[in-house]
Amino acid sequence: MRARSRVMIVVVPEGTRGSRLASSDVLAAPPRDAACMAATLLRLGAEVRIMDVGIEQLSARVAAREARWWHADLVLFHAGGPDVVDDPLPDSRPLTALLKAQWPEAPLLLTGPLGRRYGAELLSRLAGLAGVLEGPVGPWMLGDVDLEHAPGLLTRERDQRGQAELEAPSDLPAWQLLPLDAYPGWGARKERMVSVGVAQDTEGLLAEVSHAAQRAAARFLVFDARDLGARHEATIELCRNMFAAAPGVIWSCRVKAEHMDARLALALAQGACSEVLITPSSAPEAAAQEPMDDPDREPLEAALDAARVAGLSGVAMHLVGRPGHRVPILDGWQRWFAVRCLPVRPHVRVVHAGERGPDAPDLAQALARAGCWDNELSPSDVERAVKRLSAPGAAPLGLAT
Repeated sequence: MRARSRVMIVVVPEGTRGSRLASSDVLAAPPRDAACMAATLLRLGAEVRIMDVGIEQLSARVAAREARWWHADLVLFHAGGPDVVDDPLPDSRPLTALLKAQWPEAPLLLTGPLGRRYGAELLSRLAGLAGVLEGPVGPWMLGDVDLEHAPGLLTRERDQRGQAELEAPSDLPAWQLLPLDAYPGWGARKERMVSVGVAQDTEGLLAEVSHAAQRAAARFLVFDARDLGARHEATIELCRNMFAAAPGVIWSCRVKAEHMDARLALALAQGACSEVLITPSSAPEAAAQEPMDDPDREPLEAALDAARVAGLSGVAMHLVGRPGHRVPILDGWQRWFAVRCLPVRPHVRVVHAGERGPDAPDLAQALARAGCWDNELSPSDVERAVKRLSAPGAAPLGLAT
């Protein structure tokens, strides 16, 4: 064992069903909790490398070769993003492809949102994993790693859970936590697309925006908030100060239909917001209905009209795979969007196996039915709907399906 331990953090790209038909954008900065882990390990004296398989465009075989050449003592797979909470996603194909490659003899641990939410199930399905890290990183990762007594580690032999959330060293953004040269993927894109939204108050958000523009050289910003319009007056105040905080930088966000009015749309347009994804007000578990019967239709149409009048590019998010969804309902929504010339971003709803009832099919059977067992859609129905509903031209900036 070397005097200085080496820990490699492999950021696994999210595999969203239908993503090959509806393109998505990739951020130029590492996930914040991966940056927090790396910053903590660096302070503890370890050598750390973050390898982003998506941004660096590495195949599973090349990524495994890089890990062997670097002689990692411990490998952490960071998988999943914020959509894991909003739309449970049991798609572990990118992670499975990595584990099938010839990885080094170092222990392989799963971390990130996907591991914290579905760690026990993924550990039982993926034999290559040594454990799931549900607690924070710590000194136990340095030297000879003792998985048997590691705090916050879930293994097949024991069920010891740690803290649900990572203990971040601070509330600073990812690009401030890591030295830029510690993240090879940072220079992989000419345009710097950076995620912001750690702070909750307007002053903190503006400071984060300014920092992203100055230190991270961001040219595009994506606000993480699932509904930036929830705090109506605060968002308007944020828009008024965006030019001063980040001159020349454009950005995108998400707003629920019920919170988008003419005043907010005008503020977003004047604040250099390039595109806004307007999301339905009801939860993903709400039953699917025909357009004329759906209570979400009127708020969605009004929100898109408000954005259009203000000169703002508004895109509607349409959930495919709601409970009770049938092909005629999907066709009805497609005709409604087409007649009104409304741009659409389909979002595929996938139900996780842990949410099924006692008589429901297992995960393999559910995936064979497009990941849903509470509607009548087949995989071909879902892919056809995603293709038909996708907005023509380029995908909205930074808003992944």
